[in-house]
Amino acid sequence: MTNILGFSRTLISWISSILPFLTQQSSLTPVSS
Repeated sequence: MTNILGFSRTLISWISSILPFLTQQSSLTPVSS
């Protein structure tokens, strides 16, 4: 259980770090469907 909690915290912190970059990329490159 401890490993799962540690992994969750790492994943959340990683997402928090990468999310602004992903949103910036999305706004810079318009998606054409």
